[in-house]
Amino acid sequence: MSATGTATAPSPTAHRTAEEWVAGFAEGWRAPTGPDAFVEHFRALLAPDIRLIQPQLPTVVGHRAFAEEFVAPLFALIPDLHGEVERWAAREDGLYIELTLSGTLAGRPLSWRACDRLILCDGVAVDPQVIPLGTRLAIDYSTASQGGLHDERGKPASGHDPLPRARHR
Repeated sequence: MSATGTATAPSPTAHRTAEEWVAGFAEGWRAPTGPDAFVEHFRALLAPDIRLIQPQLPTVVGHRAFAEEFVAPLFALIPDLHGEVERWAAREDGLYIELTLSGTLAGRPLSWRACDRLILCDGVAVDPQVIPLGTRLAIDYSTASQGGLHDERGKPASGHDPLPRARHR
């Protein structure tokens, strides 16, 4: 009820189910048309005070930081980045989405798998965590465009990656 005593409609995200959320997530990653469209698509799926936690990167807090500190550098580095949801599961402790991300980095095709773990609250994601799957490739945003791909020990990555899930095509 509003302050005047009339009924108010629930927000469009209030009734979003896990299945609907994953469908939106998959749609956003399938064929992004650039960083601005990507941010706009995901804005409706992420809580305004979102905390994005990823390995080897600072925690990103809020929609603005999501756009400026995560999406902009990522798409500057891999402009053709896109993803395909492989599978997902909803559990009491959250939603798990396994996906394969692909694009071109420094002129070389690249793909890797990750698992996002998040909690839905009122139909939007809160505190998502990215869990890399089978990859030992660390990307330094400042040097990757000049060939700065490194393994988990900080050594330059070779063209051969023995891991079947994280491979250069």
